[in-house]
Amino acid sequence: MWTAKWFFAISHSGLMAAINLNSGERSWSRDIGGIQTPWVAGDFIYVVSTDQKLICLTRKEGRVKWVHQLTRWENADDQSDPIVWAGPVLVSDRLIMVSSQGFAVSISPYTGQLLGRMQIPAAA
Repeated sequence: MWTAKWFFAISHSGLMAAINLNSGERSWSRDIGGIQTPWVAGDFIYVVSTDQKLICLTRKEGRVKWVHQLTRWENADDQSDPIVWAGPVLVSDRLIMVSSQGFAVSISPYTGQLLGRMQIPAAA
């Protein structure tokens, strides 16, 4: 018995897909655009969308487990000064994200709940 190996790709234009490397077939796709590399851990995939949402998907079916909306704007009232997020990186039991505005957040990989936020020395 062989085990399927998967490749996960995301495009800025709005498509994320899982491709079975054994058959070359697309296993699933979702309307998610992004510029950051997805983080795959166990049965889950963590990805940041172009609208600054951190999304947890199931690896096999691509089903959404949870979504965490990250801060999108420095000034939310007039939607100016967009914030760009980099990551995620899974460290122990936390997803770490860094921003273009000089702060980092930690988020639960299980629930998507914000666990903490701190200033960092410079924008990321």
